[in-house]
Amino acid sequence: MPPFRDLRVKQKITAITLVTILVVSVLSSALYVIIENGRARAAMVKELTTIAGIVADNSTAALVFNDPASADETLAALKAKPEIIGAVIFRKDGSLFASYVAGAAEIPPPFRETANDRMAMAAPNPPVETKSGAGPGHARFHDDLLDLAMPILLDGETVGTLVLRSSLEQIAASLWTHTRIVLAVMLVSLAIAFVLISRMQRVISTPIERLLKTMQTVSEKQDYSVRAVPHGRDELGSVIEGFNHMLAQIQRHEENLHTARRQAETANRAKSDFLANMSHELRTPLNAILGFSEVLMKEIAGPLGQPRYREYAVDIHESGQHLLDLINEILDLSKIEAGRVELLDESIELGALAEKAVRLVADRAAHAGVELRIVGEADLPRLFADERLVKQALLNLLSNAVKFTRRGGRVELRLSSAADGALCLSVCDTGIGIAESDIQRVLTPFCQVESSLSRNYQGTGLGLPLTKSFVEMHDGSFHLTSRLGEGTQATLRFPAKRVLPAAPGEAAAVRPVRPARSA
Repeated sequence: MPPFRDLRVKQKITAITLVTILVVSVLSSALYVIIENGRARAAMVKELTTIAGIVADNSTAALVFNDPASADETLAALKAKPEIIGAVIFRKDGSLFASYVAGAAEIPPPFRETANDRMAMAAPNPPVETKSGAGPGHARFHDDLLDLAMPILLDGETVGTLVLRSSLEQIAASLWTHTRIVLAVMLVSLAIAFVLISRMQRVISTPIERLLKTMQTVSEKQDYSVRAVPHGRDELGSVIEGFNHMLAQIQRHEENLHTARRQAETANRAKSDFLANMSHELRTPLNAILGFSEVLMKEIAGPLGQPRYREYAVDIHESGQHLLDLINEILDLSKIEAGRVELLDESIELGALAEKAVRLVADRAAHAGVELRIVGEADLPRLFADERLVKQALLNLLSNAVKFTRRGGRVELRLSSAADGALCLSVCDTGIGIAESDIQRVLTPFCQVESSLSRNYQGTGLGLPLTKSFVEMHDGSFHLTSRLGEGTQATLRFPAKRVLPAAPGEAAAVRPVRPARSA
């Protein structure tokens, strides 16, 4: 059976009401039985006192004239009262004068006590007054019996003592009858109460059950247009009204969100279309700028005449290349957001790929005075991935590491395999690092952290976000850890399902790369 707190509302209401009725009925019935028992005992004492007064009056002459036979006849008249099981008369000196025992041939031991002992035993009980010539009696209940001791007086002087004994069986039978009636009434009351409660509790439980069904419907179908059935003006009605008001607010918010999302999707598509259309328009003049600036740099058509012109040509070429790189990054991000990037998975030998990526940034590292090398295992298995995206991710990480590492620092590309079979590519540097509070910012598109080195290479802040997107497209993960002033470690982790078993004799030889330093 479930605990009480887990029962349904209508079950709780029924249980609480029935328990309350049962407790009140038991207490009232017990009080009634106790009062009825006291009343019956008081009535018996009163009746027995009246009988004792009459018997005492009729026995006075027999005591005075010492006529036991006459007293026995007087006591024998008590057989008309079946509840009186015995009676004795004691003389003034305490000796037995006369006796009566219902249905017995001899006097029971309790009646053989002296009058003084009998009176002493009954004396602690309150005296019972009588209107006859007998003195006040003393009643005592014990062992389902009632004993009444009363002195027999003549002109105010005690001439003897009368003791009557009555059985309480009649009272017990009457109490048992009353108890059965009370139990029957209690059971009938509980049955009627249960029927009434079962019908009346619906006033409370039915609206709650309807409200619960409405909540379940809203939760399962995510339909906020549903409304609970209104119910009265009580507290429950206020709850239902508040619930409907909340649903109306959520529905309005949902409609606003849908509208905003449609607008955002439309704007995003417009942005993607714009970038796609503009890419050709931007790249065409950029290719001309890059081509002619390279002709000027190499002086293919002849000497420029002034060395400064050659420096200008170099600046033009670098600026154009930088602008082309920015355009490509923005287009890549736009394609990823639009879900237009398709993976061209193939078998990649990580050692060779790492050397290609390092070789592309080696000149930049040498110019910045930064040591660049590869560290890793020599028997790494092949990776099943898009080589262009993995290479671009490594180039982004290596470029950032070189960019933010001071002269004399070190950048390492580490290749390793994890215990669960995943492959990890980590770029570690001894650069300026990133504050812990800025790590989430640098993973946000177009967000850059100000630093003293950021002026060396301008950018859009897309390198790390694109890298993260590239690795997540391969079901992998990107982890960035850094401490300000100590360096940064960026790790690309590719899952084991993208790792291909290495063929015999196909182990990759990973060699450190030490680019030349600038003079």
